[in-house]
Amino acid sequence: MLAATGLSLPGFSWVVFGSLLAIFLSSAAVFFALVHRLTRGRARVELVEWAREHRASLRPLHLRELPPPLAGQLPEIRMSVRAPRAQLARLAIGEKRWNVLVRKTGHEWIPSGLRPATHELSVFDALQLPVYPAYSTAERFHLMSADNSAARKLSKSSTRALVPADVGLLLWGEWLVLDFTHRPFDPIEFGRMLALAEQIVHSLP
Repeated sequence: MLAATGLSLPGFSWVVFGSLLAIFLSSAAVFFALVHRLTRGRARVELVEWAREHRASLRPLHLRELPPPLAGQLPEIRMSVRAPRAQLARLAIGEKRWNVLVRKTGHEWIPSGLRPATHELSVFDALQLPVYPAYSTAERFHLMSADNSAARKLSKSSTRALVPADVGLLLWGEWLVLDFTHRPFDPIEFGRMLALAEQIVHSLP
């Protein structure tokens, strides 16, 4: 039919192919950018709504407001939430990211804590507190303390039964620190960590 009319199909054009490919790639880039923005935007909205419902603030946390064992590591505070009795922060120390809750207990403690036994790293490792094998378990926690009597006191308290095996605990002076790095930094975990911190404060001997 085409031969009868003297018409012929056009040959392959790299220019046309390149133009179509460029259009496809740019469209895909715009699509993924919009999806990423929508996802981040939704997370931000959820965070703002949670803060409003729980009388919390998203005002940035300053380094001087962190407990000495954290502030001494000179972290970059990537994100923070100020609840009525506690602060939650996402910290960057070197290449590592840490999720922590900090609050005051109203009591003074010799530096002591529970380090998750199955975690390769912990934000508490830099403190180099002695580990007490007699009060530790391979399945849950390594109990660490600067003092034997404080270690024994923590080991016999109901506190260690309250703390999940994937969450670290540090008591330092009047400060309580929870390391929930192995959990998301989101409103669901905020509620859980705030409730856990409240239970721990009331359980401390």
